Amino acid sequence: MIMLGCDLLPADGVILQSNDLKVDESSLTGEPDQVKKGENIDPMLLSGTHVMEGSGKMVVTAVGVNSQAGIIFTLLGATEGDNSTAAPPPPINLANANEMTQISRNTNQNYDTDGKQQHEINKNPNDQSNGNKHSIKGSGHVAFSGTSEGK
Repeated sequence: MIMLGCDLLPADGVILQSNDLKVDESSLTGEPDQVKKGENIDPMLLSGTHVMEGSGKMVVTAVGVNSQAGIIFTLLGATEGDNSTAAPPPPINLANANEMTQISRNTNQNYDTDGKQQHEINKNPNDQSNGNKHSIKGSGHVAFSGTSEGK
């Protein structure tokens, strides 16, 4: 995708080539300053941000609900055509919450050689054997959920 000054980026991507590229990311980060971007300097571009200066080419990595802006809107519960009020969240089962906290503490996020996000989950923090590790390769996210035990 080719980017020029004053463009609104419709997708997330990685810069392939750039010429004095500056981006306004305030719509996502709240940071008012423009951010310098380049192949070797902060190469990730996010949908919903504006190219303020320069030009460049990028390869698209995510669109729609899979982009960072889409993930934020999904987490906030923003859906099209939904005028209803969200139901209050159910009470949290503390046993499950403690287990989720322990699992999240034992989750490491790394990136493999081709730039894909890699998650390793070690279910037992005292057992470092390879038999207890599970590696999930891809550009996904690790999500934890619990069940409520309402009465």
